[in-house]
Amino acid sequence: MMNPFLLLLLQNDMQRLTRQSGELIKTCSTLLLDSSDTIKEEAFITICDLLVVFSRQIGINPMLAPLVYEPSENMQNMLSDFVQEHVFIEEEEEGEYS
Repeated sequence: MMNPFLLLLLQNDMQRLTRQSGELIKTCSTLLLDSSDTIKEEAFITICDLLVVFSRQIGINPMLAPLVYEPSENMQNMLSDFVQEHVFIEEEEEGEYS
């Protein structure tokens, strides 16, 4: 059995991590909408990395379940829009202008 004091410390650390990761995702979401292309790309990568780290799979361990981050539908749409606008774009032929 785990020491109650240690368990309390772990719970406090997990709450802080949950809060801080949520704040980072929120900040990156703002940057994804209102920044230069380079910053938007870094914000997108950071959000995706955090979504992988804090995905449902870590919830398999009951101690880590509180860390699972479920992106909102708005967040999912924003990431999808970014991919469509910045990843899946046709490259222009040399000398061809739009």
